[in-house]
Amino acid sequence: RLKRAFSLDDEQMRLDDETWYPVVSSLQNTIESQSVLTDISRLPAALPVTVAYGSLDILVISSNLKYAFQDRPNTEFVRVLSGHEVSRRFGRAVIEAVRRSS
Repeated sequence: RLKRAFSLDDEQMRLDDETWYPVVSSLQNTIESQSVLTDISRLPAALPVTVAYGSLDILVISSNLKYAFQDRPNTEFVRVLSGHEVSRRFGRAVIEAVRRSS
């Protein structure tokens, strides 16, 4: 499914001894080492937080996001018609959210 969604060829989807380390280190640096939820949990609960996510993102599930922030009543969710990548449309939505909160 990912291969088709991102127009990847067989070489780009190859996972073997040669590609294992780059793939794993990339995942660790971009996903496993993320501390956004922990960082936000350390902020005062009354502090407003805006969470933007792509409605076409196959890696982020909106119900999980809402569950993760259920104890933060001042959380605004911004749904953007976008995938997981930060597109121009996603960037514009983030800029608009920042301007609204200023």
